[in-house]
Amino acid sequence: MCGIFGYCDIRCNKSQEEVCDILVRGLERIEYRGYDSAGVCVFDADTPKVYEKAVGKVQYLKQKLHELNTEEGKRLGQYMSIAHTRWATHGESTVRNAHPVRSDPNGTFYVVHNGIISNYKKHKEFLTSQGYNFETDTDTEVAAKLCLYHYEKNSGLSFLELTRKVLGDCDGQYAFLFLSSKFPGQMIAAQSGAPMIIGIEAPGDGNFEYCAERKCHCLKSCAGSDFFISSDIAAIIEHTSTVVYVNVDDIALLSKRGIEIYSQSPKDHKSVKITKLDTHLISADKGDFSHYMIKEIYEQCDSLSNTTRNRIDFDSEAIRLDSIEWHKDALLNAKRFVFVACGTSYHSSLATRKVFEYLSDRSVVVETASNFLDLKPHVDETDVVFFISQSGETADSIAAMNYCQSKKATTIGITNTQNSSIARLSVCNFDVRAGIEKGVASTKAYTSQFLSNILIALYISQERGTHETRRREIMREIQSIPEKVRRCLEIDLDCYIDDLCNRNSILVIGRGYQMSTCYEGSLKIKEISYIHSEGIMAGELKHGPLALVSSEIGIILIVANDEFYDKSQNAFEQIRARNGIPLVICSESIKSKYERCIAVPDSIDCLQGLLTVIPLQLISYKLAVKKGFDPDFPRNLAKSVTVE
Repeated sequence: MCGIFGYCDIRCNKSQEEVCDILVRGLERIEYRGYDSAGVCVFDADTPKVYEKAVGKVQYLKQKLHELNTEEGKRLGQYMSIAHTRWATHGESTVRNAHPVRSDPNGTFYVVHNGIISNYKKHKEFLTSQGYNFETDTDTEVAAKLCLYHYEKNSGLSFLELTRKVLGDCDGQYAFLFLSSKFPGQMIAAQSGAPMIIGIEAPGDGNFEYCAERKCHCLKSCAGSDFFISSDIAAIIEHTSTVVYVNVDDIALLSKRGIEIYSQSPKDHKSVKITKLDTHLISADKGDFSHYMIKEIYEQCDSLSNTTRNRIDFDSEAIRLDSIEWHKDALLNAKRFVFVACGTSYHSSLATRKVFEYLSDRSVVVETASNFLDLKPHVDETDVVFFISQSGETADSIAAMNYCQSKKATTIGITNTQNSSIARLSVCNFDVRAGIEKGVASTKAYTSQFLSNILIALYISQERGTHETRRREIMREIQSIPEKVRRCLEIDLDCYIDDLCNRNSILVIGRGYQMSTCYEGSLKIKEISYIHSEGIMAGELKHGPLALVSSEIGIILIVANDEFYDKSQNAFEQIRARNGIPLVICSESIKSKYERCIAVPDSIDCLQGLLTVIPLQLISYKLAVKKGFDPDFPRNLAKSVTVE
């Protein structure tokens, strides 16, 4: 949820000001992970030269750092620096609780942390009993105080030995960066279930030497390089495409000697390699758009084309999915398919469940990752389990994946981030190719996930030689979807915004293929406009929700010209009979049936949801702007949910 960034100026060719600018730019790249507060700490040798924190977005920290512009800031030095943007889990959003967190007023140790220390209360009680005074309400301060405790108990410990003891004390999922005045020129990076990536500015050759007596992998080819450390590739890629992924329960010691990777378990020696990314920063700024969200909504014509590029031959009507080809046997022999996801990704799974089940001739189960973990359902080697995540770092989904792998199920990632944890931990990963999505409210990733699920179902049907007529019908329609999305983006919705903006609650109702569209549209409305909204299955209206219907409540009804039209029309009549005034999002072919309607192009039943969701995305955006809220940074939310 939080964003971590660190920079090691090993080559001593940067000024203090330049280092601070690098830190701020890094935080801006990962601000979507949390924006309650932000902070930096910059060491020159054994002295913390800069220690600044601010409440709110990174821009407020940036202003404070600019005020420090002095002659001291021009001086070159060997700077070791850490930075953090916070999404609060323990303690309010205050300067006091912002990271980096220090061990004591002397600044012996500084820590930034992403994740949760689940046993922090026990350690806090112990440390308090030993005379240590806590400055913050965070669980992170326990790690900082434990550093000081172990150092004062045994000052002969190396930085690695000391942090290994601290990490051994801490339960939970986390990623840490440590700096210390007692260990100048060194930084420790460690993770246990939260992402951590090290970028190397001077490209190495990928070789490393395994030193058995030191129980580490030492990347000597990196000696003398500058290092960039982050919880997200987005903060690193502007500096280098050469990276090392820190594995779970590994500790990295960064210094002028290079990168030394150790395991928290002395008996465990995991392989470490330098990876050359084939990605680049696309769509990194807003361009002429006011917000990332609206930019990303308008990018869906291109993102959907990218999802299918080189995967469908529209002339021969054939599917080729290289990324999962090696696991074709598992797909064809599976007795059941399970989709595990959260939020918007969960909705994309619901949207495609019916057609996936039809094309694959197998039972399909869709479950939220958190409930999947609570249920711990029966899975085995005959199951194929898909884990859908925009970031590929969703903590609940990763935990569910670990559970499924322990049961020998085949696990496949469907992500928008090629080198994410889910992408690397699954047996294979299907890249939805939506491009970088920075708005916290997912839009283009949803439609690309939706279409990706369809492609996989089509591939299974093709390889089995089943449902040829239906399969070809869907493929032909996929070719027309980007142009139909473009037409949806041209619809004028402004005449409906004032009315919806004045409603205290908005119901979004539909059924069949449009049920998931209701859930997704409702989620968008509530998360960025802060208007209460509920997605409702039309078939459930008479079982309770109809009691909410009145002329005072906002109602959006989705009606497609498909097999569910008659039943959806029944829902429309029920709403009207109880003084409801529904705004109908419908297929163009049936728009004459409704006075207040938003008509989208007709499509085949299982793809219509790619079009009906576009007006809901636009409505939610326009409501947020109308109410004066920033749709890119909804309150209390972060884009990448890396804690359970």
